[in-house]
Amino acid sequence: RAEARRSAARSMVLLENRGALPFPKSLKTLAVLGALADSRADLLGSWIGDGRPEDAATIREALKEALPKARLTDSLKDAEAAVVVVGETSGMSGEAASRSDLSLPQGQLELVRRAHESGKPYAVVLVTGRPLAVPWLAENARALLLAWQPGSEGARAVVDILFGDAVPGGKLPVSFPRSVGQVPVYYAYKNSGRP
Repeated sequence: RAEARRSAARSMVLLENRGALPFPKSLKTLAVLGALADSRADLLGSWIGDGRPEDAATIREALKEALPKARLTDSLKDAEAAVVVVGETSGMSGEAASRSDLSLPQGQLELVRRAHESGKPYAVVLVTGRPLAVPWLAENARALLLAWQPGSEGARAVVDILFGDAVPGGKLPVSFPRSVGQVPVYYAYKNSGRP
């Protein structure tokens, strides 16, 4: 479990940090937003092998472990800071799960925008098994952590990074498009001009 936690943290990519991270451990109230904040199975991903959701913690549970005296809330109004967990469910990624639109599922970007408009420090945790088109997040999010589908200790690894106890060591092995129309994205390869 300790190695799974270290490996998960090392695979994550801090795509953006505009001074929001690390969060102080002295937080008394923290808003935890997004349906994926309460999911175990979606952190395991679509290729889980023998992984069992009951062996994983949710991001909300891992935050509660790290901040036992803090009050976790779904309300931005009463919180000092926020963690917004967005992305794809495990069934949306992987084999036979193509999508015509690579943006965030409906309603998730609006949730991040509400956190942004609150003026409070917040971090977006992006859970996904593939590149998504998230230009607004890249340009505006106070902090954007790409967690991928980090496995059974992934939630605790996310929290380690949010509070500065681990360094996200991952680098992007793929390009993230600005829109689905930009796909396929090539690196160091000249397009032949043929569709």
